[in-house]
Amino acid sequence: MTLAEISERQRSEAGSRSGKKRLTMSAAVESRPVAAAMFGKLRKLYAKVSAVETLDENVINRYCLMHAEAEELEGAMADIQLRIHALEDETDAVSELAALYNMLGNVSRALNGKREMLLKLEDRLFMNPVARVRNVPKAEPVKKADGNAELFG
Repeated sequence: MTLAEISERQRSEAGSRSGKKRLTMSAAVESRPVAAAMFGKLRKLYAKVSAVETLDENVINRYCLMHAEAEELEGAMADIQLRIHALEDETDAVSELAALYNMLGNVSRALNGKREMLLKLEDRLFMNPVARVRNVPKAEPVKKADGNAELFG
């Protein structure tokens, strides 16, 4: 890469940054305690990461909301499972059990969808080791000195 190419790349990277680091919590996140707690945790962590800034706050707010929704779905699954266990021994509760198993399947599918979306956002937000490694800039290859260059100019 030439000096001109490096300079152009640095100029374009600088143009894609806002320069502002203070992340703002959305009203939707603020209204949900689990989401607000996750946002606070991420705000502290991202304060030290130069690649994350205010331009990313919408994605971070979305991640926090999805995290809260996933926790709610996990709670709903646990409640349904408790109700199923309470009814399993009753012979006259077959139709109620069938409805509960159907609900359990629906909640399970919704939870799996949330988890998939969370994983995708975690990649974008550098929240897993693979994403962090991919974000490390590649070092310029070290050129070996050519012994013949001095002889032949």
